[in-house]
Amino acid sequence: MSRHLPVSRSLAIALAALAIALISSNSAAAGRGGSVTSEATPTDTLAAGALIWGDSLCDGALDLADALETLKIALAFPPQNNPPCPVRGAGILIGGASHNWGDNDCDDSVGPQDALPIIAHFAQLTMHFPECPDVGDAVLLDN
Repeated sequence: MSRHLPVSRSLAIALAALAIALISSNSAAAGRGGSVTSEATPTDTLAAGALIWGDSLCDGALDLADALETLKIALAFPPQNNPPCPVRGAGILIGGASHNWGDNDCDDSVGPQDALPIIAHFAQLTMHFPECPDVGDAVLLDN
């Protein structure tokens, strides 16, 4: 897969609609007694001060809500900022390497394409980008 994915506004809207549909269908299934599982990483398994790469909401779970939050950027919604989350797009250091918070494909820009690795993770697929933590990895920010 190409490192730089051309993503148009219409694709971002389509991805947002898909994420909303998946969240709605999962909620409906859970309401009917079904079970819904994801690859969420609970916060109690994280080292103190660690965050999950791709957890846009910093709620300790990596799920489609994080993809939806990431897609809001393309739709000009202001990003939610929940401490201890860094501000979206802020420069951070992880193990001495420079990254931007929310730049899940490490292409030096934060945009709708950064939702794709989150959606892939939810579908139990992995999108790996060189010199970038994999979505779902626990990361400890350097102070």
